[in-house]
Amino acid sequence: MLKLDISELLHQMEKSIELTTQLSLDQEKELVSDIKLLLMAVLLMNKLQLAEILDIYDISEPEGIKLLARLDRMQMIELQPGNRVKLMISQNFEWIPGGPIQRFFEDRVQLEFLNSSFNGAGEFRVFVSGMISRNANSELIKKIHQLAQEMNDMNQESESLPLEQRFGTSLMMAIRPWEINVFEDLRRSRDTRVFR
Repeated sequence: MLKLDISELLHQMEKSIELTTQLSLDQEKELVSDIKLLLMAVLLMNKLQLAEILDIYDISEPEGIKLLARLDRMQMIELQPGNRVKLMISQNFEWIPGGPIQRFFEDRVQLEFLNSSFNGAGEFRVFVSGMISRNANSELIKKIHQLAQEMNDMNQESESLPLEQRFGTSLMMAIRPWEINVFEDLRRSRDTRVFR
């Protein structure tokens, strides 16, 4: 009657569910305390099924089910019959500033991510410098947020494709009022301006 098939209807219902946009400190601590738990959470957020995860990673089925149960207790997922999963956290949730996930990212992920020439297929890096106003800085931050949302939308659009056609992909963009140390060392006097 509504010209929707059951999968479209379920997808619309899932979209209407209020998902958590920020984990608690305890949730973040637990996630980063166990690499396999963190891996499981990331893969589930990228819409892999338990069977696919078990095929790709060195996780046994009993271990995988225990990890799912932990994520269920943490209220990050709802474990359903047949070890199916309903996500209870938004794909673009925000880290706690200075929290365990951010520290994990800074200590373990960031340097590894940047340790690349970015010349391979599908890789791209751009670094632009300039002297811009506070308003221009604010406008660029808005555009970065928009680009991040576009990537999240593309991630959702790609969910229906077979796993063989999807690739783990990371995008990192950063902006901050900053001057490289070797340039700052050449200043005659310290820059006392405060960016607010």
